[in-house]
Amino acid sequence: MLKDFSLYYPILDLFLAIMCPYMICFASVLVVLDETDMKINRYITITPLGKKGYLISRLLIPVLFAAIVSFVLLSFCSVSVSYTHLRAH
Repeated sequence: MLKDFSLYYPILDLFLAIMCPYMICFASVLVVLDETDMKINRYITITPLGKKGYLISRLLIPVLFAAIVSFVLLSFCSVSVSYTHLRAH
């Protein structure tokens, strides 16, 4: 029976790195879907923001935010890095 779970720590880090951006972008896409269902996006595209600005604000900005959050989260909460640091002492 496996008693040392340190082999699975990089997998947990990978899961953490994938889930955070996935959830942020999923919420953003659901907002776009809701606005499309309610036909709000037609009104937003005729504003000075335009269709391109609308898509950038709804899709690109959350992706950049998710990348930053993922980087910060992995920098401070990485299981495999903190475990190897503790194991070295």
